Amino acid sequence: MGRSGQWYGFVATNMKYFFHNELNIRNKVFMFNTNFIIKIIALFFLFNISAYAAYSDIQDKLSIFDSYVKSIQKDWQVPGVSIAIVEENKIIFDKGFGIRNKKMDPVTSDTLFDIASLTKSFTTALLAIQIEREKYAWDTKIIDLYPQFKLYDPIVTKKFEVKDLIAHNSGLPPDALDALGNFGYNSTHMINSLRFIKPVNAFKTQFAYEDIFPVLAKEIIQKVSKKNYAIFLHQNLLIPLQMNNTYTVTEENFSRLENVAWPYVDYDGKVYPYTKNYPYISQKWALENGIGSGGIESSAKDIAKWLMFNMDNGAIGSAQLISVKNMNFIHSPYTKIKTSNDTNLSGETAQAYGEGWFIDTQSYKPYTVLFHAGGGTGMHALMAYIPERKIGIVILTNTWGNKIPEILYRKWFDLYLNKAYSKDWNQLFLEQRKKVLSEDNKISNSSECTEKNVVKLNKYVGTYHNSVYGNLVVSKEKNNLYLIIGPKKIKWQLIPCQKNILKAYWPNPGGMNFPMLPAGQDRIEFTIGLNDSIQKMTIPFLNDDGSGIFIKNE
Repeated sequence: MGRSGQWYGFVATNMKYFFHNELNIRNKVFMFNTNFIIKIIALFFLFNISAYAAYSDIQDKLSIFDSYVKSIQKDWQVPGVSIAIVEENKIIFDKGFGIRNKKMDPVTSDTLFDIASLTKSFTTALLAIQIEREKYAWDTKIIDLYPQFKLYDPIVTKKFEVKDLIAHNSGLPPDALDALGNFGYNSTHMINSLRFIKPVNAFKTQFAYEDIFPVLAKEIIQKVSKKNYAIFLHQNLLIPLQMNNTYTVTEENFSRLENVAWPYVDYDGKVYPYTKNYPYISQKWALENGIGSGGIESSAKDIAKWLMFNMDNGAIGSAQLISVKNMNFIHSPYTKIKTSNDTNLSGETAQAYGEGWFIDTQSYKPYTVLFHAGGGTGMHALMAYIPERKIGIVILTNTWGNKIPEILYRKWFDLYLNKAYSKDWNQLFLEQRKKVLSEDNKISNSSECTEKNVVKLNKYVGTYHNSVYGNLVVSKEKNNLYLIIGPKKIKWQLIPCQKNILKAYWPNPGGMNFPMLPAGQDRIEFTIGLNDSIQKMTIPFLNDDGSGIFIKNE
């Protein structure tokens, strides 16, 4: 049935309902004069014409949006995109674009993607459920729940509370200890290593994004519930919300599924699929450490249900799964994020973080936008909604580094809210990418070895130690030096470059043609002491949080 056919059916149904009720009322009490009936009929038609106009307006906007998705997908060379849009308690748009794998299988709104850090909002909700059951409170001290918890600052250790686990306000450097997962260290080792990371800001004064504390939240959820995180997630959120197409990445059921997006990488202007033997998408040791902070696989249609649950402040139908009080706490600003255009004169935050959600109070005034992005190996996702209008969107893609999710949620909100001036978001982000690539090329070119010194390789051989990574070994095989890191004994080749600097080459474990080390982070510097002996080694890739300096054992 076409749009006009739907309209006449809609009118006929409502007219039948109207006159049926008119007859009942007439028989009971009232006598209607002709003028009154005409007025009622006129109001009826006016109401339905207005409703149809609104319906038509949304359909027109969705059509514009659909075409826009297709155009920018080509610009960003992203193989697959999956989108769902919700309004009130309905999914008004769900569609897949492009392909999910090398076989050219199509993406649908039911295709599973790695949602990465969108997982943080689920972990927060699981904390809230345990709080509802009076297992602890938002202000419960972590050392009371996890006695082995210890930070570098003993005072902060005692003050750190449940509400700080997913608030990114620890005072530690951003992404502290994230590199450990690349080398086979488990989550227990990662959490215990927190005590060695020096803070760079006072507790609760600065926003710095972390993955390690949501992982600790997972450990607490498991300890308190005496259940695996995946089981507790399914029982308390996924099953009640009928999110039947959502899993954690290490579940056996997930490994059997076919409608799953395969990850791709964008390197040097070309897009390549990851190989099946790439350990960071295929090995359990590499996947399980991040669960709680990431680790959930889901579809656009299922995440739409998650958005509606949040829009309804924790309600599922007439049942209140999480109290409005706790949902309001989750969705309220907790950690302020300083931005370049925040003058602190208005008393409002340009952007803040709640509990598992970013909060934007500026971009769509007078409305607030709650959102979260997530990036995994070869994946990028984003969900966003405006609580006051009960409109939301989820965008899932199978390439890391693209900005399609960031572009599309803004484009849709601009369309929906009839924003008078809408920026060309695609062009802005494309220009930003061009600038970043240019800067990366400059760094890469400037870090090329200016000279390849002939050095005595034997002096570098030995064991190097720090408290976070333990012992790293530099060995000599024939005429080559190698650095061995972590429980998985990841092997880097060290090539003499400049004086006291060796260039590290980390072979791609999947045999793919892109470097594992970012530009400028492949130079390992050795500090020379008396008698030309090595004192210490500094590895930039491991040193963002200060844990990349290793002392050579005598």
